[in-house]
Amino acid sequence: MRSVFLRTDPRGYASAVAVLRDADLHPQLADIPAPTLVVTGTRDPLIPSSAARIYCEQIRGARHVEMDSGHFPPIETPDAFASAVLGFAQ
Repeated sequence: MRSVFLRTDPRGYASAVAVLRDADLHPQLADIPAPTLVVTGTRDPLIPSSAARIYCEQIRGARHVEMDSGHFPPIETPDAFASAVLGFAQ
């Protein structure tokens, strides 16, 4: 991950993050028909668990799993992440 970030153009990354920051997709959440698992990290400085709770309230049947990680649960806690996804998919 470190090498990927180091090779990324800072201006391009900042522009991509600005698009994510400014996009308000809340009106479309209720239209998501697929089973949805929202995964957050307890130490994520970017997306707090409170945001996940809002997503789950608006996406019918969505479930929230909180991992003991930062912003990248699949990398930081791969076993717990895989377990959560596999359990959700069954």
